[in-house]
Amino acid sequence: MDHQHDTTSYLITANPVFYNGKIYVVPTQELFHNIPDGWLVCLDPTLEGDITRTGIIWSYDGISSSSSTPAIADGLLYIADYKGFLHCLDAESGKLLWKEDIGGPIWGSPLVADGKVYIGTGRRKLHVFEHAKECRPVSEISLPDKMLVSPVAANGTLFIETMSQIFAVEKQREK
Repeated sequence: MDHQHDTTSYLITANPVFYNGKIYVVPTQELFHNIPDGWLVCLDPTLEGDITRTGIIWSYDGISSSSSTPAIADGLLYIADYKGFLHCLDAESGKLLWKEDIGGPIWGSPLVADGKVYIGTGRRKLHVFEHAKECRPVSEISLPDKMLVSPVAANGTLFIETMSQIFAVEKQREK
């Protein structure tokens, strides 16, 4: 968190994530009225009291407003912002590894499953990337409607919900 941010004007609209003994949270300004500021904060949860400033391990203010919950796997953190960018950071240091403009708005959160990163947009697209330190797009799938929530993986099936339909995509079985 940049120490110049006035934390009284920010909300937490997404779930915090606990990973490797740290808490990752996205304070943001009110995204429903196009207020652009947001940032990602890594906090030390072993401290007591108000750790808004004293518990900061690192912060990243390269995101716009966001309702996205961070997805973290294998030390890589993925966060999406409302303007349509998917960011990949090193979860330990907060260093930006890559940032990709996939077209906003993005309301949901990224999902890491089966070596891939999935993120949907309000522009009727599901984007798939390799789970990697470099930006490696795998595919862009057109959807019949806006995707406002996160995809879900369960029992070898990827569930994709748009505003009007739910799709279940089964992993192709090896022959």
